[in-house]
Amino acid sequence: LFARSYPLLIVAFIIRGFKEFGEPARKAQIMEFAPEGKKSLYFGAFYLYRDVLVTLAVVIGGALWMINPIVNLVAASLFGLSSTIFYAIKGK
Repeated sequence: LFARSYPLLIVAFIIRGFKEFGEPARKAQIMEFAPEGKKSLYFGAFYLYRDVLVTLAVVIGGALWMINPIVNLVAASLFGLSSTIFYAIKGK
């Protein structure tokens, strides 16, 4: 969206790729907690659940953006703050 030149587009793709650093550890953790004989079921269910939630978040984010982009920012900030507080109180 903000890349106005090819070099900036490359930088954007590199930054986007950083999220994949945790992927092998996440997959290993799913396999670790899944019972023997049901690993593929748990793996598929995890990614189905995650993708459904991501799709819902995109739809909600788009609806909030149509109201006003500031509403989107405030809603995301409040959600992040409340999640942080919840984890600080109830987390391990």
